[in-house]
Parts: sequence; C-alpha cells; structure tokens
Amino acid sequence: MDHVAAARAGSGVGLPPIAAKLRVPRPLGVQVPRPRVRALVEAAVARSLVVVVLGPGGTGKTSALAEWAEQREARPGGAAVAWYSLDGRDNDPARFWAHAQAALTRAAGCVDPGHGVFPLGSDGWTAELADRIADAGRRVALVLDEFEHIVNPQLAEQLDLLLRTAAGAVTVIPITRARPPAVLERYRLSGRLDEVTWHELRFTPDEARDLLGAFSGTTPRAAEASALAEATDGWAGALALAGLRLAGGADPALLAAELTCGDRTVSDYLLDHMWRGLDVELRDFLLDTAILDPVVPAVADAIRRRGAGRTSPTADPPPGTDAADHLDRLRRDGLFVTPASPDPAGGFRYQRLFRQALLGRLAALGGARARGLHTAAARWYAAHGAPETAIEHALGAADWPLVLDLVTEVYDELMAADRLFTLERWLSALPDDVVRGALRLGDRAMHLWCTLGRFDERDRWARVQGRAPGGRIRGMDEAWRLCLPRERGDLVASVREARAFVGRGTEQMTTIGAMARISLSRSLLLAGELASCRAEITDVLTAAGSARPALPAHLRCVAHGLAGMAALSQGDRKAAERHVQDAERLLLECASQPVARSRPEYVILAALLEYPPGGPAFARLTAFLDDSPGVGNDHSMAAFAALTLADAHVEHGEVQAAVARLAYADARLARCPNPLGLTDLRERVAGALAYAADGSEAATAATGHPVERLSERETLVLRYLRSELTLREIAADLYISVNTVKTHARHVYRKLGVTGRAALTARAEN
Repeated sequence: MDHVAAARAGSGVGLPPIAAKLRVPRPLGVQVPRPRVRALVEAAVARSLVVVVLGPGGTGKTSALAEWAEQREARPGGAAVAWYSLDGRDNDPARFWAHAQAALTRAAGCVDPGHGVFPLGSDGWTAELADRIADAGRRVALVLDEFEHIVNPQLAEQLDLLLRTAAGAVTVIPITRARPPAVLERYRLSGRLDEVTWHELRFTPDEARDLLGAFSGTTPRAAEASALAEATDGWAGALALAGLRLAGGADPALLAAELTCGDRTVSDYLLDHMWRGLDVELRDFLLDTAILDPVVPAVADAIRRRGAGRTSPTADPPPGTDAADHLDRLRRDGLFVTPASPDPAGGFRYQRLFRQALLGRLAALGGARARGLHTAAARWYAAHGAPETAIEHALGAADWPLVLDLVTEVYDELMAADRLFTLERWLSALPDDVVRGALRLGDRAMHLWCTLGRFDERDRWARVQGRAPGGRIRGMDEAWRLCLPRERGDLVASVREARAFVGRGTEQMTTIGAMARISLSRSLLLAGELASCRAEITDVLTAAGSARPALPAHLRCVAHGLAGMAALSQGDRKAAERHVQDAERLLLECASQPVARSRPEYVILAALLEYPPGGPAFARLTAFLDDSPGVGNDHSMAAFAALTLADAHVEHGEVQAAVARLAYADARLARCPNPLGLTDLRERVAGALAYAADGSEAATAATGHPVERLSERETLVLRYLRSELTLREIAADLYISVNTVKTHARHVYRKLGVTGRAALTARAEN
C-alpha cells in the first residue's frame, strides 16, 4: 500500500476498515518478555467473558497485551485474538462494528454477517455476528485497546448483546484508563469478569532490571534496578525513559535519588532530559507531526511546508531531511515509534505517553502553530479523498468555513448510512457564531437533533438561527416546532397546531408528515384523548406499510410505542404487548438507536409490561426520569411518565416510591399552563395511592386526600360500592344489615375523601 492509500484507508465515508487499527502493536527494537503478566491474562481469558486491563497511561497495558496476543497466535488451540485500537471516532456504531467484524473475521474465520436484513451497526446485525462467531467453532478474544474513548452507551449495550448471544464463544478485553460501563461491570456479579490492574502491571525489580538493560544497553546491578523500580513505582513508561538516561551516561544511584526527591512527575522529569538531547531540527519535526496519527510521510511533508509558526530558520524542510528520513532515524534510535503498517510508507505511530507530551509542548507554543498544522492536514486529506479525517483536523484548527464545507459535502451520505453519532459530534462542536451562518445545514441539523433526542442542541440552533415559533417556514422546520407547545405544557396549543399542520395534507406520508402525525398522537395521548390518539397513530402505522420510500425504522418504532401506550391506557394489554414486540423488532434495525427522549412511550410501556421492577426496561425508565439528559424541559411528558410509574408502584404496594413519583409529577404539572388530561390522570393516581397508603404524613401531603387505611371489611364493602348493586343487595350478599353497610360506606367515603357513592364511581372511572 502506498502512502496516499495508507492515509486514505478508512477515512472516507464508505467505512473500509483501517488495517493499522486491527494490527497487534509491535514495538520496534526493545521488547522485554513478561511471562508473569502473560500468565495472568491467559488465566483470566480462560475463565471469564470480560477481562478489564485497567491502569493509567504509560503502565505497559498495551505492550503486555500485545505480547500475550503474539504468544497466543503462536500456539495452537485456545482463544484466537482479534485486536482493535480505538479512538474517539469509533463511537459511531457503524464504524465500530465495521472494524470489530473485520478483526473478528481475521481471528476466527468467516464470521461476516454478509448481506443480512439488518444494517451495519444495528442490534440485529450484532446478534447475527454473534451467531456466526458461535458457529465458527473457536473461541475468540476481542481486545479493545484505549477503550476509554468509547462513551456511546449503545456500544456498551451491543457488546453485552454480543457476549450473551455468542454463547461463550467471545471474551471482550477492554484495555482502558477508566472503569468500563455498568452494563459490562454486571458480569462481575456472575463471576464472569476479571481484572488485570495497575498493581499487577507494575514492573517488579527483576522485570525492571531487564527493561532498563534493554534500553540502556547495560544491565544495572540488582540493587540499582530495585532503587529505580521503587522510585518510578514500577511504571513502564518511566522505566523506559530512565533506561534512555542511563544509556546517556547517567549514574543509576543519582538518577534514583533525583526521581525520588523531585517535585515534578517522573515522566515530565525524564522527558525533559530526553528532549534536551535532541537537535532542533528533530524537535521541530516531532512538534509539527504530533497532530498526526499515524504519521504518514507524505502528509508530514505537506503540513510542514504549509503549517505556520515553525521555529527552525527555514520555511521548508531542507533537502535530505524529509519525513521518511526523520521517521527512520527515530525508528533506529528506538525513540517511541511503532509502525502503522508493514509498509514503511504507511507511516508510524508515536507511543501514547510520548505523543501526549509532544502535544503539550506544541500547545505551550501558542495556538497559531497547531491551528496552521491542522489546517494544512485538513486540506491535504480533503484533496486526497479522506473527508472524515479532513473534518477532524479542520475542527482541531477551528477552521469553521472548511468544517462547514466538508460536513455539508458528506452529510447526506452519512445520514443515509445511519452515521448519526459522527454527525452529532461534529455539529455539536460548532460555536454559536458559526451555527448562525450555517443556514445550508439548518434544516438537516434540526432533523438530526430531533432524531437523536438532542433537544438542547435543537433549541440552540433554533435560537441562534432565529427559527422562532410562529414563523412562515414550512416542511421540516415547521414539523419540529410542533413539539414546543407540548414541552412547555400547553396541550391545548399543541393539539391545535398539530391538527392544523396535518389537516393541510401537503406532506402526506413523508418523513415530515409522519413526524407531524406522531407529534399530534403524542399530544392526544397526554391530553387524555385515548381513542383519537389510537386512531391517529394506527393510521400512521397502516400508511407506513406502503410508504415509498419506507419510513425510517426509528420513526416506526416511536409509532408502535405510542400505539401500545394508548392501548394499555384503554386496558388492551394484548395489543400493547404486540406493539412492544414490533417496536423491539424495529430497534434491531436501527444502527443509531433513538434515545429514550425521542421514544418515551416505548420506554414507559416496556417498563410497565416488565413490572415488577428490576429488569433493564425498568432501569431505562428510571434513568429517563432521573437523568438530566432524559426528559429535560419536556414538562408534559415528564409528568405523564412520573404519573404512570407512580400508578404502577401503587399497584404493587410500593407506597413510598409512588409518593416520590407523584411529588415529581406535581412539580412538573405546576409549570404546565394547559395540562388537560394530565390533571385527570393525576387525580386518578392520587386516589389509587390514597387507597393503598398507610396514613403517613408524606402520603397525605402528596395525594391531597385523607389516607387512613381501610379495614378488611371496609375494603370488601368498597368493592361492592363500585358495583351496580343496591345497599340492600350488598347487605344480603354479606349477611349483614343495611345499617351496617351504611356505616361501612360512610367510613369509606371519609377515608377516601369523597362525598358519596356517585363521586366514588366517578373517581374509579377516571
């Protein structure tokens, strides 16, 4: 592969995997065997589904796992090793699974899901991949290096799905500086998670002696090695730097004393000494190329010619000192570089700790130099057909016109490929003054924010671009506005505006039309117009079956959640269960799954059908209510979700939990000018809570009703009072006198805060 192809691989929107990310890192020159750590990893992989390799930077996590992987590949039997080096761009599910699948195929044989029914990056695709791995007949360990970059919760859920579906055929090994997500930590409870931590990774005095000798060329005495191991706390990166100091003639005893007494960190101290030993030209090269990963010679030469703020006296690199020569010198000197591919033209990667130090020094020189280098890199990658990499560098340069041009160029292609998280990361990074001028992206950005449930960004773009409610813009811009009255609690305006939009009929069953009708159905549900809601959303689902092009899977999922919630509210549990199953099937097709806030009815419905609490659906509903990114400023939906959950708590006798949810709902309702049916729902839930409450002051305050507990006989009479039987017929059934029935009835009315049998019946109907 030539240097242009190496730089372009995987950086466009077509998602060919980047081969360098799938190779086991092999350090040049110095390699010190660590059989102790290899044995720990091997034992952990043999007994666990998740093996977390946890420690700070520079502790030798990657090198230890790379050594284990090489040894594992050389031995027959046991788990095959699939390696995937991560960065922040891998939070995109389609990108993540394209690379993971390629790594797994290379390790375990043909496990490509091929052209299945599910799109790349969806849950269904992940489940198919797991089935193929299980059918391949060999266990595989998926090593995820630098896993701390993965912050998208969907990927953690999908890794859990992979582990559960592959039936023990996969072990996931996150190499990370931070604890893995809770969904993976749960494997600890079943004894299927192991850890290799900083304490196991620290170099022992004997291991430190071998490492120091490898870097310095002379093996120190055992006492000297022990002193340096103690001074560096067995930290691999610091020991490697200390070895370079020893190679330069430093005295081991004096070096250990300096490291023990210094005020700065060990790494800063040692890197400073190493830096002072480099000539100015090589320092310039290292600073100029620190922004690149990998450092490809062609790109390095281009940005050094165009980048601003160089410290060397010449504007261009002089003849004979091009990037290839510098990289070859670094390789020969063993200065923290590793090959990015077998072909030297593919470039090198700087060791992580070393690159971080270089970036720190570059930042200390002021932002102009780094911005100039990033801009030059962005323009090179854009000219060579690698727009995604170009956008990353344009963002680093804060070159906003270039960012907007490049994002506009690839937006539709990424949207069609369901690469929503990549688009989210780029567009959310734009400052207000840039958003103000990004009118070409405006409508598409609003669609993206609504799809992702990022209503904070939606509101920011609307405010900055002057997209105020009541404007005359049509289409997508108007469709997203329909939810604004509902969010602020004005269900009267919400229903009126949505009906007016749908009544025009101009959009029919387009994506925009479906969004509008879903918004109308949601407002009808909250307003308590269940029959109208169910009829409207049923029409949407019927039309969706014949719509061309087909409605996006995430919109159909939302529609099924709405239809199921309306059905359950009307007492049709079987229909609700069918809609949940349809919604779950559609979720399998979503490469970028809609967040809870964009499909709240499904989240609520799934939790209610799963009740009692404890399962994943109930946990999602709790997080939806309790986490700030959940319901946010949508007061109507927040109140509805809390009231529905409070009702479920009452049904299962969990009075205190119901009281808390009811209080939360009241706080939201207080901010709703026209809550319509939410008020009736609140009264019904409060009445149900009054039946079940035990007279506590908290329950009385929350419900607004007296909450004395009914006696067993009063409870029995209450059931009869809800029927059509007369008092005399009730007395006959219970074998008591009519006066006794009247006495029990008066007690029931008093305790429940109603004035008579008619009021009791009305409350039950609500």
